[in-house]
Amino acid sequence: MLGIIMLAVLTVLSLILISGKGGILLAGYNTLSKEEK
Repeated sequence: MLGIIMLAVLTVLSLILISGKGGILLAGYNTLSKEEK
C-alpha cells in the first residue's frame, strides 16, 4: 500500500514539474535546470 501511495505522489510531483508549475515548490531545482538549458 505504501509503495502505491509513494508512486502516486511521485507521479503527481513529476507532472507538476513537467507542466512548469513546480517553480514555487522547487525554486532551486528550476534555477539549476534553467541555467543548464
